[in-house]
Order: sequence, then C-alpha cells, then structure tokens
Amino acid sequence: AGELRLAERHAARSLAVTRDAGMPRHPGALHAHLALAWVFLRRGDVDGAAASMAAAQSLSMRFGRASGLCATVIQRAHLDLVRDNATVGVERLYAYRNEGHPAPPPLLEAQLLATEARLLLELGSVEHAVELLARHRGLQTPAVRSASVAVALADGDPGGAHKICAEWERADVPPPVELLVWRAVLDELDDDPTAAVATLGEAVRRAEPEGDVQAFAQARPHVAPTMRALAARDPRRFPLLLAGPAEPSAHDADPAGNALLVDPLTERELEVLSYLPTYLPKADMARELIVSLNTLKSHVSHIYLKLGVANRREAVEAAQRLGLLPISLPAPDQDEVRAAATPARRPKNVPSPSEMPLT
Repeated sequence: AGELRLAERHAARSLAVTRDAGMPRHPGALHAHLALAWVFLRRGDVDGAAASMAAAQSLSMRFGRASGLCATVIQRAHLDLVRDNATVGVERLYAYRNEGHPAPPPLLEAQLLATEARLLLELGSVEHAVELLARHRGLQTPAVRSASVAVALADGDPGGAHKICAEWERADVPPPVELLVWRAVLDELDDDPTAAVATLGEAVRRAEPEGDVQAFAQARPHVAPTMRALAARDPRRFPLLLAGPAEPSAHDADPAGNALLVDPLTERELEVLSYLPTYLPKADMARELIVSLNTLKSHVSHIYLKLGVANRREAVEAAQRLGLLPISLPAPDQDEVRAAATPARRPKNVPSPSEMPLT
C-alpha cells in the first residue's frame, strides 16, 4: 500500500522485541528484515537493502520455511535488478524454480512473476517477458500490473498498456502511486502533457512523504520528460524525486562527441553525467539512480578520468563542449552542491543497517 513508514516502524519494533527477549533468531526477525529490505528498495537505499537481505538470508537458511525462502529469493533478485545484475537475478530465480520447492502463496508467486518479467525486460528479452505474463494472467497484483504495463510499452503495444491501466483503476481505489505514474506516461504518449503533469504531480505528492522512488525509477525512461516538465514548474518541491537528468538525456547525447573520447563513456556513465549539472549531492544522485553511493562515486571517477577533468564543474563544461550536455545548463558551483547536501534522516527506533543483527 506504499505505507513505508508504518512498515518500517513495525519491522523495527519486531526486531527490538526479539532482541530484548534474547531471541534474535526468531522467525519474526526474518520477516522484519525482509520488510526492511523492501522499504529500503522502495526508497532507493541499495546499501540498506543489501544489509537487510544478508540478515534475512541467514535466517531463511536457518528456518528453511518455504515462504520465507521464496520471499528472500525474490528480494535478492530484485536487488540484482537495481544493481544492474539482471543476468544474475534471472539465474537466481531459475535456480529457485528448478530446486523443487513447494508452490509459494499467490501473493509471493505474483511478486516472483513481476520480478522475473522486469529482469527479462532489462535483458532485452521482451518476447519472453510477454510469454511469461501471458501464462499467468490470473495473478493480478499491483506489482504484476506495473510490470505488465512496462512490458506492453516495450513491446510497442500502448493500447495493451491502456487496457491494463483501465482494469487496474477498477481494481484498486484509490489508485496506487505506480498506476498514477504509468497513467502520466500514457497521457504523455497521447499528446496530453497537461494531464500527464497533473497526474504525475499527484503521484509525487503521495510518494514524497514516504520517500518512495521505486515507481518512478521503474518507469524510466518513459516518465523522464514529464518529470522534467513537473520540475520546471516547481524546481524546489520534492528535489529527490524531481531532479531528473538534464536535457538532453543520456540516450539523446551526441554520439559523435562521445566518439571523440579515447575511452568513450558507457550508457550508464552518460546517465550519471546527465545529473552532474544539478545541485544534487552524490548521495541523492545515488538514490535517484537506485545504486549504492560507492557505485555512484566509481561512475563519477570514471567520467572525470575519461574527460580529463578534476571536478564536477570541469566535467560539465567538458561535456558541453563535446555536445554531451546542453550549453544552456550552468555548471554547478561546488559550494552550492555542498550546501544542498542534507543528512539522511532515519525515523526513531529504526536501526541502521550496521546495527541490524545478522544471525
């Protein structure tokens, strides 16, 4: 239901109870760690999700419960997806299916299906994703519907995406954030940018208090133009969600300019480059891109090395000369970037990943 703060509080309370009772390996701790991993993934905190998943995996192996094991595999595969390790994620799910485990409950089966479809989509296996979803039409949860819309659009079937969203609207009232995001995408495809911005604005308004960025990240690159239009109207509102890559996007960068480099930037590095003209500090860029801070720093270092520069301003200016970024965008001042950085706030009584018991 997108109530991340409530889920986080309940999970933290469960961990505190099992710890205070001297039972840190209680089954309740497994479910608490899985819940926290889900919350962290929804918020784009890859490192937090990885720490929770490590704890959950240790406990799931200890208890051997079918539902706990299935949930752990799904979460780990989803973590593979956001870490750009889709091949590993697919292999993980296939190995689980081939190990002869009992059929999971319908909700977990639906989550398994949605995760597998998104992994196949990431690998470019659109036809296989279409076939997979067609074989399981009876499983219709928000996660499956969202994956189905993404697959339909990738398959060049906007009419099918419209149909899925129409059925989704009848099934879920009020509409979840994921549905609002996809509705905005379809409005944009229907040449109705006004409706797209209004719908996406409602999605952002509802997602921002929870820090929920996953629905927006999963709809890239479809939702990027509307995000930029919304950000232009109110650039200081919900900066984490609205920052978005600068025009042109990584996919619109001048290939000739990139080819001039001895070591051209990769697609991922071009995407990171598109965020450098913003005032977002690295921690917020990492959350936007759904990668760990260390991964983001590694990408930035590679960009600096390939462009032959020493800092963010020089990188933007060099990229503009190469046509990789528009000239109209001012290079960020380093003091303003530092001033924009604010420490992440963690709700009371919620342990940090380093404080969570692993066994």
